[in-house]
Amino acid sequence: MELIPWRDLQDVKVRWLVEDILPAASFAGIYGRPGSYKSFVALSLAACIASGRDAFGKAVEPGPVIYVAGEGGAGLKRRRDAILRHMDLPDDLPIFFVKSQLNLRSSLEDYDALCSAIDATGVQPVLVIFDTFARIFAGGEENSAKDVGETIVILGAIQERYQTAVAIIHHAGKDESKGMRGSSALLGAVDTELECIKLSPEDSEDRIGKLTVTKQKDGEDGLIFGYRMETVQLSDIDPAASSLAVEPMTEDEMSKVGIGPKSAKPKKARLTAGSKKALALLQNVISESGENGVVPDLSRNVRCVRESLWRGKYLSETSLNRDSATKAFNRANQQLWETGTISGFNGYVWISKSCDEPDK
Repeated sequence: MELIPWRDLQDVKVRWLVEDILPAASFAGIYGRPGSYKSFVALSLAACIASGRDAFGKAVEPGPVIYVAGEGGAGLKRRRDAILRHMDLPDDLPIFFVKSQLNLRSSLEDYDALCSAIDATGVQPVLVIFDTFARIFAGGEENSAKDVGETIVILGAIQERYQTAVAIIHHAGKDESKGMRGSSALLGAVDTELECIKLSPEDSEDRIGKLTVTKQKDGEDGLIFGYRMETVQLSDIDPAASSLAVEPMTEDEMSKVGIGPKSAKPKKARLTAGSKKALALLQNVISESGENGVVPDLSRNVRCVRESLWRGKYLSETSLNRDSATKAFNRANQQLWETGTISGFNGYVWISKSCDEPDK
């Protein structure tokens, strides 16, 4: 550990996996409504990274990619074949597929199995894509910050173990302006959020979409990239054998179809006084009764306590009646999870960041 004097502090230059779009070793969310081509966009980004080709006109840092296809596996080969033909790529790209649903929330079994499979091949991925978030969420409640937080912890362990970027493909909520569906803990956790929107009518043969950088922790928000979905014939004798491939649009093409800038999202609110009080109590409980390494690989040896111990301490020290105190604790607990201030797994909780650390 190094103590850096005030005068010597320097910014660390952002290392991009895809310039301006996807930072290296980051946690990203790619989301959109059904039919917004988000899985096609993700697979296209994977192909560009694996091959070293520019993505949406942006330079990439090449390297192996792992694509966990929890849904849509039946058409995966056609999508791959379409990309190979459309981009004229070799068939030995360092992209590796996992065609199964994983439980990366309530158990470490699939986490261990995935890591063992990666380690057995000797692959050092620069990006691991999970398609979709729902397929690794193992029946959790998407509006529960705690359930979402447990999956975030496991994804963070994969990110840390391989020093890789991790990207989830997720669905938009009913109100698309609010971003990814479910608990805001997910938006608080991602470094990068990329929104896919289908712009063309359902019956149009000209399939047009746009990719918007709606959150970039260490870069510029609001960047927009247009794309067309090109039909690629996969057989010279069977006209039904076809799939789609992403074709990025030029700025002139985007202008002609009216693709323009998007307003930035409002910043997240800071912690309430009640949440800060609960956090201060958690710090005291951890100081008095914290345990190290109770969740191997996930807590990174930070001090943890049982959530029930923290809850009990809160209820015993408040002047509120039992019902009001329980509701107050639940509200505080929810916001601490949503803002990423605390994390947890298997009944344990720990502090992830300072309550005053800003979120972009």
